[in-house]
Amino acid sequence: MNVFAKAKSSNEKSFDVTPMTTLSADSTGLPGGIFVWVSPGEGIAHGPRMKVSNIRGKFSNTDNFSISISNSPTVVEGRPKKFSSEELRAIAALILLNKDLLLKYWESDIMDSPALLREFKRLETNR
Repeated sequence: MNVFAKAKSSNEKSFDVTPMTTLSADSTGLPGGIFVWVSPGEGIAHGPRMKVSNIRGKFSNTDNFSISISNSPTVVEGRPKKFSSEELRAIAALILLNKDLLLKYWESDIMDSPALLREFKRLETNR
């Protein structure tokens, strides 16, 4: 699990700390080195979502977009850069394949990253 900390505002010295689980292309089966991450929802104002790095093969907190974890995964924040429609469909398919687990992780204060990773289903694609 990674922990991401960001200043609450430019004038404050306190930080919001958000735990998150990072998922590499090897663990997700996504094509093209697509790197994603999810976090539990406790204390977060928006709905469940998966973040996707716009930089292939690595985490980027500053260059990413978010897709809803729902029956109809949709980009809800940011903008996908240099992603084909096939790659966006693969991300949506991964969310649908793991939707119940991802929602359990979002809603739970007891499920941890190792448990999520143990149960996570890899997308079978021709990479």
